[in-house]
Amino acid sequence: MKLQIPVLITYGTKDHGVTFNDYLRLETIRKGKKNFTFRPYIGVEHNYFGFNKEGKIDYDKFGWDQVALDWQDWLEKTTYNSTASSVQ
Repeated sequence: MKLQIPVLITYGTKDHGVTFNDYLRLETIRKGKKNFTFRPYIGVEHNYFGFNKEGKIDYDKFGWDQVALDWQDWLEKTTYNSTASSVQ
């Protein structure tokens, strides 16, 4: 919460620890933090794999390519001026 630089938090919504990411998101909103970006990936686990009909991880539903593209897009759109310590 003390960071002033841009922060990207991505996570799969089927991750067992997702509640903590949701709580952090609420806290950043409550404290008016504008430098945090949250990107949930619906229906995937912490390694961005989907699930089959039986609820088991389906390693053919590979999500990392999309996550990497989203990270790259965020990095290209996000600038940070270290001398002025501001997020733009």
